[in-house]
Amino acid sequence: MIISLHLPKTAGTSFFDALTRVYGDQLMRDYNDIPLNRPVEERNRKALSDALHYEQQYRDPAFKVACIHGHFLPVKYGLLPYESTQFITWMRHPVERLISHYFFWLSAYNENAAPLHKRVVEENWTLEDFAFSNEMRNVYDQFLFAFPLHKFDFIGITEHFSDDLCWFANNIIKANGDVEEKKLNQKKTTPEISNKLRSEIETFHEQDMMLYTQALNMRKKRI
Repeated sequence: MIISLHLPKTAGTSFFDALTRVYGDQLMRDYNDIPLNRPVEERNRKALSDALHYEQQYRDPAFKVACIHGHFLPVKYGLLPYESTQFITWMRHPVERLISHYFFWLSAYNENAAPLHKRVVEENWTLEDFAFSNEMRNVYDQFLFAFPLHKFDFIGITEHFSDDLCWFANNIIKANGDVEEKKLNQKKTTPEISNKLRSEIETFHEQDMMLYTQALNMRKKRI
């Protein structure tokens, strides 16, 4: 079983399209947890509780799922048999990811938005408000509660989407012909910011910068 963690604004939607072509109705979407919109202790406790639930559900012969993809804490599926699961995700430079996240929330806002999303838009947060908020600090680290990077079987780098998608298809699912790439929209570049602001964001999100660097090093070894 593939457990695919979609970290926000890392090309996870394009990757989902590729997974859909491979797994069809055996692909389960898991987007209901909205982790960033829950208090830290609540979401961590829920993920650990869910881990016990899915360990039992996995043993049910009626549970016919080949791939799970969505926004969730991966520890939620951390009790599934190690030999039967592969954990995968994608990462993007934390500054670019954060800027993209901010402008996406501004453009995608509607009355059904999650609580934090509503606050950002209705309270007119600036990019700086967003970047230096406790809620959005070190998003990767928040998602990876109790789940270190070395537990992932594959971490794609969004900046190398084409090459890494091809590697994933050839080496993880052995189905290169089924994983047709959906081209990323190159026009959706993130706005330029000053070097000073970029440096300040990198410092504030130091843990995510460390995780991203670790993922890059893992990629170097992989290729």
